[in-house]
Amino acid sequence: MRRAAHVLAASLGVLLVGAAAPEAESAEEKVRRCLEQIRAGEIAAARACFVPEALPEDADAVLGHAHDALQLGEAPEVETVYRWFRQSAGGDRSDQLVLHVRGPEKALLVFAETHTRSGAPALVALRWEPAPLNLRERYPFQLAGVPPFYYALLGAAIAIPILIVYAAVRCFRQRPRRRWLWLLFILFGVGRLSAPWVPGPLQLEQIRLQPLEFQLLGAGFAKMPIYDPWVLSVSFPLGAVLFLSRRARIAEPAPAPGPPPGL
Repeated sequence: MRRAAHVLAASLGVLLVGAAAPEAESAEEKVRRCLEQIRAGEIAAARACFVPEALPEDADAVLGHAHDALQLGEAPEVETVYRWFRQSAGGDRSDQLVLHVRGPEKALLVFAETHTRSGAPALVALRWEPAPLNLRERYPFQLAGVPPFYYALLGAAIAIPILIVYAAVRCFRQRPRRRWLWLLFILFGVGRLSAPWVPGPLQLEQIRLQPLEFQLLGAGFAKMPIYDPWVLSVSFPLGAVLFLSRRARIAEPAPAPGPPPGL
C-alpha cells in the first residue's frame, strides 16, 4: 500500500513538473519573433535569435537594413507561405521558411533558415526581397519576352494531351485485347522535360529532364509554391504513339494478288 502511494506521488510530481515547464518555441515562432524585434529596432535582442557563427562582422548594419525594409506600416500581416524541414540522424533539425510580410501598400518576401539542437531553434540565414501584395503577381504568365524554346514547349504541351485523348478514345471504341491496360499506358506520358516560364534569355540550367517520371496526359502547368514562377512540363506520349502505330499497321490493307504466272 505504501509503495503504491509513493508511485502515485511520483507520477503526480512528474505531471506537475510537465505542466509547469514552458512549451518549447518552434522554428516558425522564433522567426516571427525575430522579425518583430528587427521591425521594432531591438537589434541586440534580434542578434540573440541567431547562431553566433552565422552573423557577419557587420551584423548590426545588416539588421539595420532589415529594420528599414520592414517598415511597412502599423502591425503588418505576416503569413507563412512555405515550410520545409529536414531531420538528421543525430536529432538535429533544419527548417526553411518563407514568410510574406504585407503592409497596406508594399510587402516583403522573407527567406529564413533555422537549426534546432537540443530543442532550441536558432536562425542561421535570413534574407528578404520586395514582393507584390498578391504573390500570384510575382511571376505572372505572359507570352511576350520569352525565348523561342518556350513557345515550342507550349505547343507541345497543347498537342500532346490532344494526341493522348484521341488515342484513348480510339482505344475505348475499338476494344482491343487488354483494353484497360492499353488505356492506362496511353493516358500517361513518359519522362518529364520542364522549365520555369520566366521572360528573358534562355538559361539551360533552368531546364530539367527527368527520364523516370510519368505525367497524366503528358503535360503539366503548375505554380508551386505560389511565389515561384509557373513551371511548364511535357512528357513523351509513348503509349499513344505505340497504340496508334499498331492500329495503323493492323488497318493497312493487304496488297492485291498479282496475275497468275503465265505459261
